Amino acid sequence: MGEIQVNRFDTAAPVGFTLDKNGGVTGATIVVAVRDAATSNSWLDFDDLTFKTSAWATRQATLGEVSASNAPGVYELTGGLDIRGITNLPAATDVLFLEFDITAGGKGIHTDRMDIRPYTLDSYDHEHGPAIYFDSAASNTGIIRGVDGTLDNPVSTEAALFSLSTLTGICTFAIRTSLVMGAVSYNGKTLIGDLSSGATPTITVTGANSFLATTFIDTLIIGTMAGTPSIKATRCEFRDLLNVGGEIWETVLGNTIKPTSFGSVYQGCSARESGLIVDLSGSGSSSNEWARISGGVTITGLASASFNGFDFTGGAVTISDTCTAGTIRLSGVAKLTDNSGPGCTVDVSGLVQGTDTALARKHATNKITTQGFGGTPVTQTVYEDDGTTVLATTTLTTDAGTPVQTRTGVQTNRTKFA
Repeated sequence: MGEIQVNRFDTAAPVGFTLDKNGGVTGATIVVAVRDAATSNSWLDFDDLTFKTSAWATRQATLGEVSASNAPGVYELTGGLDIRGITNLPAATDVLFLEFDITAGGKGIHTDRMDIRPYTLDSYDHEHGPAIYFDSAASNTGIIRGVDGTLDNPVSTEAALFSLSTLTGICTFAIRTSLVMGAVSYNGKTLIGDLSSGATPTITVTGANSFLATTFIDTLIIGTMAGTPSIKATRCEFRDLLNVGGEIWETVLGNTIKPTSFGSVYQGCSARESGLIVDLSGSGSSSNEWARISGGVTITGLASASFNGFDFTGGAVTISDTCTAGTIRLSGVAKLTDNSGPGCTVDVSGLVQGTDTALARKHATNKITTQGFGGTPVTQTVYEDDGTTVLATTTLTTDAGTPVQTRTGVQTNRTKFA
């Protein structure tokens, strides 16, 4: 008995037979039947690739002669055996018997053994470690380990995704297209967007999901999270995402974002061009830290005694009149429009506003004239960008407060820097 090693996801496993009688025998008719070695009466129907115990359309397939002149006596099943395509191959089956019958050109029956290699994590290889692949357009609900949920054969349903996770112990999901989550728990799972198509996969969450120690990477997330989620998100995009909480890194934030009822940390995030509304009303009023954020941000709804810190690397921030309590601390560089209502404390001690930076630029680069005549204090004048309009004038003094004087007719001026 010969042995052949194949994989469960092979689509063209080689099936061949050599007929030799002191030399290759040509012109023979050789057929093969495939039996599940775990049974004594279940053969493959080649017509629909289904194991059956009766009513086969094609129980035996005829092998083709490779070449009577160049390979006499060598016969093969044209196209090989599509193991992956077998509709009901049991997950526990790891051996198939190939039963050959010579019906013309000789006589004899011969059986070979086809060993199906056991499933390995190599089937789910991903740069972030083993991952089960999901593609809503794939039309695949299979749950065979090593066959389904692979890079070449992603699954298309959430049920298959979780069944394979249970079978394989893999908790990382590679998402190719949109995923609309059902009423299931994603606790401890990692969801990674496949960006090979050029588009960021969209994940729609519902209030029925659970997210504890859930990680998102390179995905667009919309919807409403349930309970008190604790996620980690890196290089993602949030749009109209409500009740979100955890550690958010380098993520683009758009439309309305509402934090969860416990504090969250946002690091290196940016607002979409269309702007960002941070809704701190209700459960969103918990203490949050927004570090190194940029873009246009509007803060609304803070009505409880909580603390929220926003550190800007550039942009504009508007505080709505719906903020009537708590403390909002602003730092970094941003243009501020403060419409906050009574009871809301806006701490700008660490903020360099856009107008401040413009003024500093003018003082550093624009035209300056220094004028003083014998016996009179020296005045210095800074001009606007046009070089004519006076921006500011001051009297120069020593550290002791004594006016600085120059000799008669001595002046020092500075023209505008290029």
